[in-house]
Amino acid sequence: MSKEKDTGKIGIEEKIISFVNEEQPVYMGEIFKELRISQTKGLSYVISLINQGKLSYASNNQVLI
Repeated sequence: MSKEKDTGKIGIEEKIISFVNEEQPVYMGEIFKELRISQTKGLSYVISLINQGKLSYASNNQVLI
């Protein structure tokens, strides 16, 4: 069961990265709206990607690759 959960997490993270890559720079709210994920869940994924160095955070609440 945890393996299924891990693959789902990777899928969402890849979707976030590809969306930000296409629409760069993008507001965090646009990511949640476009991918149809909750703000709480989406924010945890975005923060995780920022901490991993895969995304950058701009001072005006925008996310960059």
